Amino acid sequence: GLLERLVTDMETGVRGFRITGEEAFLEPYNEAAAQYPKVFSSLHAVLGSREERELLGEIRKGVERWRTDLVEPRIAAIRASPPVAMERGILLPALPEPLDMEAGKEQMDALRAKFDALGSRQRERGETLIRERTRTDTDLSRLLWMGALGFSALMFAGSIYLLRLFDRRTGVLSLRR
Repeated sequence: GLLERLVTDMETGVRGFRITGEEAFLEPYNEAAAQYPKVFSSLHAVLGSREERELLGEIRKGVERWRTDLVEPRIAAIRASPPVAMERGILLPALPEPLDMEAGKEQMDALRAKFDALGSRQRERGETLIRERTRTDTDLSRLLWMGALGFSALMFAGSIYLLRLFDRRTGVLSLRR
């Protein structure tokens, strides 16, 4: 959902900045990082199960670890030693090993797996709610039909009773004449 898209925007911004060294490429990162806490809080408030909230907590910790241990130091290192445009491409300065691109990819892959697990849990919960709602609707429909039939039978019996009462008093409907 939206939270995963924000994390992807952060990753995209950092990757663009890594390649170009231009601050404009950090805009998706900065915008997503600003929206992230609010979206996280909103999502946490609507999650239905403890398991979903725990997964979201793991995602939050993973994103924060990715940002503080990898992204922010990487941005600082790139600012200190920006890429150099050359005639045949861009010369990317080497980043210290803990900040290399492979470490970031591994962390993002782990986050994507957690997002997938959270999405699966939410789909399962949604499907369960739909099944329960359908069963409840079916039960209510049966109850209403039985009530309608019972009411109709009562009305029919009442009509016959009133008709016989009327006939006894007036003799208008009697066949014995």
